[in-house]
Amino acid sequence: MTKKIIGFVFLTIALLATIFIIYRIAINPNALLIFKTLISGELGFKWTLGVILFHSFFILIIYLLFKFGIKWTKLNQKTKINETELSK
Repeated sequence: MTKKIIGFVFLTIALLATIFIIYRIAINPNALLIFKTLISGELGFKWTLGVILFHSFFILIIYLLFKFGIKWTKLNQKTKINETELSK
């Protein structure tokens, strides 16, 4: 039961983070142009690498939250299905 609750919390946090990122890009029409300028290499290799790694870190955290959230919520569902099959 605890894993299921934590799984739902992880899914909620990941969903809110994803919505926040999409919202921040949507309200700023120049966001994609700024991001393209940052990763194009015009400002130097180290700066470009830093920007890519910085954004990749947040995407990795959101991915892991979704991964474990889905895994832990489905784990308990499979357990309940197996328990009902065994009781028959």
